[in-house]
Amino acid sequence: MVDVQFKKIKQLQAEVQVANDHLTAQLADKDEDHKKAEEALRNKYEAQCAKLEDELGVLRKEIREKKALKASPDVRPSRLQQQLGTEQQSVGQLRRELYAEKTTLAATSGVKEQALDEVRKLRGKLEESAGDCRGPKKQKSALKAKISKLQQGMSAGDVVKDILPMRY
Repeated sequence: MVDVQFKKIKQLQAEVQVANDHLTAQLADKDEDHKKAEEALRNKYEAQCAKLEDELGVLRKEIREKKALKASPDVRPSRLQQQLGTEQQSVGQLRRELYAEKTTLAATSGVKEQALDEVRKLRGKLEESAGDCRGPKKQKSALKAKISKLQQGMSAGDVVKDILPMRY
């Protein structure tokens, strides 16, 4: 009886071992199938991610181009661009005129200094001759007015033309 039971136990152990081997093989197959399925899913999702990244790159490029178009002036001449062009031309003209005025002013500053020197000389002569002047007071005041005009900005030539015909 013990022998029979021992044989049964051995037989059951063999069946359990066969079943265990069979289940282990199935589990290994399923594990490998699972790994293959997991790899297939990973590849599928990586491909989708790559595709989405490419689309994202294209969209970013389009956004940059649209921003660049918004930032850059329109190629077609519009009313505002034409206005800007005319304004720039007028600014250029004003700059040229300002430069001409500056050069004229620089050139005339030397003339003004000469005129002021002449005024000083004439004033000195006037002061010397003012004591000897026996003419009417009107001539004396007219001469002083002419000299003050010269000091206020008349050119030396104009003042000299005005002073020379006068007699003391």
